[in-house]
Amino acid sequence: MTLHLGSEQIPLERDESGTIRVASTRVTLESVAYAFQDGESAESIQEAFPSLSLPDVYLVLGYCLRHPQDLEVYLREQQQQNAQVRHQDEERFSSEGLKARLLQRRAQRRSA
Repeated sequence: MTLHLGSEQIPLERDESGTIRVASTRVTLESVAYAFQDGESAESIQEAFPSLSLPDVYLVLGYCLRHPQDLEVYLREQQQQNAQVRHQDEERFSSEGLKARLLQRRAQRRSA
C-alpha cells in the first residue's frame, strides 16, 4: 500500500471586507484562533461551529501554530478595525438619553 503524501490546502479565504473566513463559511479566523487560545480543543471548536468540518479546524489550527506572528498581526489589525467601526457606530447612533427615550415610549404605549 502506498501512502499518498499530498499537500493540503488551508481552508482560509479573505472576503471583500478583508476578513479571513474558514472554508467558505461565515466563521472567522479570529473566532477559531481565540477559541484555541482560550484552551478549546479542535473537537470543541467544531462543535461550537457546526458549519466547519473537523479536518478544516485542524488545518486552520495548524496554520495558526505555524504562523503565530502573522496571526498576531492579523488579530491586532482586526481589533483595530473593529474598534474603529464601533466608534463610528457610536457617533452615528448616540446612546445618550436612550434609556429615557425607551421609558418614554413604554409609558406612551401603556397609556394608549
